[in-house]
Amino acid sequence: MNSQSNNLRIQSILRIFSEGNHKKAYIELLGYVAEFPNDLMATYNLGVISERVNHINKAIECYSLVIKKNKNHWQSKNNLYLIYFHEKKYQGALKLVNEVLIIKPKYQPALRDKAHILFYLKKLDEALSNVVESLKIKKTDYIALNIMGMIYTA
Repeated sequence: MNSQSNNLRIQSILRIFSEGNHKKAYIELLGYVAEFPNDLMATYNLGVISERVNHINKAIECYSLVIKKNKNHWQSKNNLYLIYFHEKKYQGALKLVNEVLIIKPKYQPALRDKAHILFYLKKLDEALSNVVESLKIKKTDYIALNIMGMIYTA
């Protein structure tokens, strides 16, 4: 298969997913990635779809593989830190959110999320400075405002 037909195949799988047939798209993308393991974008998309169909371990595997092969793939790091956050693995989440912020220093959602992670790690002063930085970028972020309230009431 050439790259154009591979792109068409990926587009077809993503269309199947967007039309609501998540299971079929997941199975087809699993097959594609098995056939083309060096296609990092397909592996990343498999991570996203795996997350959506609640195959969290597969999502972690995909994001980790993409990160291993491309240290600057901030989207995989971002999605992985969110998984770790939801699993209450705050140290792992903090490591990855810091890596995202090295790649994208003023990425507002990561600044906000870092504050949230630091809140749960009981590092309130550091959490506050991150949420304030986040709110300088997006003043109306209600999630950041909630995190600020959590910090002030802790």
